[in-house]
Amino acid sequence: MPLKMKSANAFSLAALAGLVLGQSGCSVLQPKADPTRFYVLRAATRVPENQAHANAVAREVRVGPGRIAGYLEVTPIAIQDGSNRVRYLEFDHWAEPLSKGLNRTLGENLCQALNFKQVTLYPDPVAEPSYCEVRYTVYRFEGTLNGPVTLDVSWQLVQQPSGNVLFGTRSEYVIPAPGQQHDPAAYVK
Repeated sequence: MPLKMKSANAFSLAALAGLVLGQSGCSVLQPKADPTRFYVLRAATRVPENQAHANAVAREVRVGPGRIAGYLEVTPIAIQDGSNRVRYLEFDHWAEPLSKGLNRTLGENLCQALNFKQVTLYPDPVAEPSYCEVRYTVYRFEGTLNGPVTLDVSWQLVQQPSGNVLFGTRSEYVIPAPGQQHDPAAYVK
């Protein structure tokens, strides 16, 4: 008999648990809303005035190969948290790998700025036998939510297929603080 009583008690306990969950609207079992927001980089909307000089070098440009610092190769957005420290935002992420977003955005900006019809993104093949390649390395790309964002990047313009470096430099751009303090959307923009 003790085995039957244990079975009956277990059944009663399971029935009681089912009744409690049913009365609570099963809120314990309902999925929680995901508060994560996803962001993408967008191309600039303005076009510089001098567009003609680049067309004399090549009719096609390929953006990349590009490299970014290892700490940026994650989906959470990195912000500066001290002089030598970064923090990743828990619920604010890049919608695509940052390296792909930078490559795509740089390509879009070059199309606008240089009035190019043909911009290819690395590693896609090029259509022309002679083209220019924009190679870059991003060393730093972060700031604070209430301060400026710093982009530290080196880049080269390489004539292909010869491999001649036409121009190269390393620049640090400081983008002013966004209008809204502590707003990740303004920070990304």
